[in-house]
Amino acid sequence: EEAFFRATSNYLCDRVVPMLPRLLSEIACSLNPGVDRYAMSCEWLIRESDGKILEEWFGRSVMRSRAKLSYGDAQRILDALDESMTDEAIANAEKENITGEAKIEQSGKGDVLLEVVKSVRLLRSVAKTLRNNRIKNGSVRLDQAKIGFEIDQDTKLPKCAFHYELRESNRVIEDLMLFANRRVAKRIVDYFPDVALLRLHPPPNEKKMFELREFARANGLQDFDCSTSGALHRSLERLRESTQRMASSSSLTNDSPDNNGGSGINAIYEIINLLATKPMQLAQYFCTGQFPEEESWRHYALAFDRYTHFTSPIRRYPDIIVHRLLRASLVVEENEKKNRKEKKKKMFSFFSSSKNSSDIVKSSKLVDYLLPKSTSSCVQIATQCNKKKASAKAAQDEHSFVYFCYHLTRNPTVTVAIARIVGRKHLACFLPEFGFEVKVEIGNKRHLTTKQSAGTPNPTMVSIEFQASSESANEAAQKLLEIGNVKNSNEEEDKKNSVSWIERTKLLKKARGMSGAFLNLTRLEEESVLEALKSDDAGKIISKDIVGVLPMRIRPADQVLVVLTGKFGEKKPEIVANLVISNPLINGVQRGGQ
Repeated sequence: EEAFFRATSNYLCDRVVPMLPRLLSEIACSLNPGVDRYAMSCEWLIRESDGKILEEWFGRSVMRSRAKLSYGDAQRILDALDESMTDEAIANAEKENITGEAKIEQSGKGDVLLEVVKSVRLLRSVAKTLRNNRIKNGSVRLDQAKIGFEIDQDTKLPKCAFHYELRESNRVIEDLMLFANRRVAKRIVDYFPDVALLRLHPPPNEKKMFELREFARANGLQDFDCSTSGALHRSLERLRESTQRMASSSSLTNDSPDNNGGSGINAIYEIINLLATKPMQLAQYFCTGQFPEEESWRHYALAFDRYTHFTSPIRRYPDIIVHRLLRASLVVEENEKKNRKEKKKKMFSFFSSSKNSSDIVKSSKLVDYLLPKSTSSCVQIATQCNKKKASAKAAQDEHSFVYFCYHLTRNPTVTVAIARIVGRKHLACFLPEFGFEVKVEIGNKRHLTTKQSAGTPNPTMVSIEFQASSESANEAAQKLLEIGNVKNSNEEEDKKNSVSWIERTKLLKKARGMSGAFLNLTRLEEESVLEALKSDDAGKIISKDIVGVLPMRIRPADQVLVVLTGKFGEKKPEIVANLVISNPLINGVQRGGQ
């Protein structure tokens, strides 16, 4: 009852609230090396070249894990395979990383680590074949960046935030789980068409798909097709590959393909990838008896006719129900085998040969126990699971947002943003590094005036120009401009006309928001910008050419540089994004930071 009520484990930044008791989820069901565990298993004999299933078996099993690899462990092996290292060389190289009874079976029989490396190689090969087949059949994948945190174990607060990268090791596991989920879905529907618990993904919102198509065509992508999931995937792949070719070509010629120079991001691709996620609807659990039309069972993104969740019974209640359905199908299958044997002997059977016969289902109390009591009972389970999954997702997102805001209050972060909507007061900007949008205020900023292109429902440009915010500020600004424009070839004359540092500081203070190298930034924000611009971090190189220089003209898909800070107000935390604009009154601050 408690598992049904919770329906899912909740994954927060600093903890996990499990669906099942920790004694089960963390100890009894953990796959520790060299320890026997009961399992429900799917086994296949698959042709590696094309993924064709040659043999298939479902059943109860006892499994013994030989090694417990993290995604990082598996990725190192995959990277070594890409470098054409032999299995033996990889096993020798990993002996220091994958060691101890918590990581690898201590059986003393053969080279366990070598067998693990061979298994990883084979699994990656099979996973690639399965993935290619899925894509050929119309599957589409829309990845968005995610934020990860390093947590201080004493305070449970974030020490740092980083871009969480999904790597090949993640995809290998995902491909294999998708395959298992799909095959189990087919089996449980074949046996129990009225009470099978599946997962559907409705087609996307047509209006938003139209907006996506229009945006693509307005930006020169006339062949962009999003009529089906497969067509959308192919269109995105063509755009991605074109982006990569442009980036490769520009790196050879030292030219930048980017709208605002050198950030390594293709704005059109990033925005279209973002817009492609907006029409997508949420996937839902459902009972097959609720929707007799099988066409409505389809999973749009995966392009599967039937799909369910089977692979994570520790953390998802639907998987527990699916395990019971699979177990019940094994009981029915065994009864059918017995009936066929008896029929050969006696030429008659108490049971019908049809899998849908109520006589077969009622033949076993175990089947009655395992199956949902009715279609309405299965619908109730699906409804509860959908509700709790949505709540868990909202809690996870909000918790991550609060942690990110907390991190930003102490560590202003500089990142490239892509303008999606340009208005006179605000910009709607997408942050590729973090995978979400922010609102950038430009209309009520000191020393700035904005003008918007008129006459169109969707503005195509906003201009930002310098304008001192008050008469006293204007006087101070003009004085500073005069100081900045004084140039004498005579060094003595220059000294005589120069203004003392103290007087200059007073003028800058009067011209509030113009006291630093960038307009309207705090000292902490400015330090973060200067640090980011001189950073040699290969993963995040920001070109100085992307710093705003007045007057600015910003159009949709243009890239701008923003600095993010966190703010905890009375109602809720928020992320404040400020444009990074060079201060025109500071000597030497021009485009490129020279």
